[in-house]
Amino acid sequence: MRMLIADDDRMDRTVLEKILGRSSTVHTANDGEEALDMFGKAIDEGAPYDVVILDIIMPGIDGVTACKLMRLIERARGVAGRSRFFFISAHHDLRGIGEGVFPEGRNVFFSKPVLNSIGEISRVVQTAGRGRSARALA
Repeated sequence: MRMLIADDDRMDRTVLEKILGRSSTVHTANDGEEALDMFGKAIDEGAPYDVVILDIIMPGIDGVTACKLMRLIERARGVAGRSRFFFISAHHDLRGIGEGVFPEGRNVFFSKPVLNSIGEISRVVQTAGRGRSARALA
């Protein structure tokens, strides 16, 4: 499974990469702009990401905007719905964030610090990446 993680927090990015990298090929981005570039290149190279994990709040392009733009990239390149998306955030009140990003209005969020949520993150992401619906796991 191929995975892209975008988070401006180096510690959280490293934790996710080390744990999820045990069973997946993991690439990391420091922000939303870098993630968008990597996402598009992966599709162009014929190796799109199965799973994308985005921090909601990043400098420049935030995670919600990056996800919406990635969905547009997928549609434009004929691979709509190929990747499964997840959000991470240090904020606990996430009402309304990410609306319309996921099918049927279902959004999958994990709380920071990721070290406290890593077991749940790993279980849900690995299951979704194998083709099961993330909706059923949220």
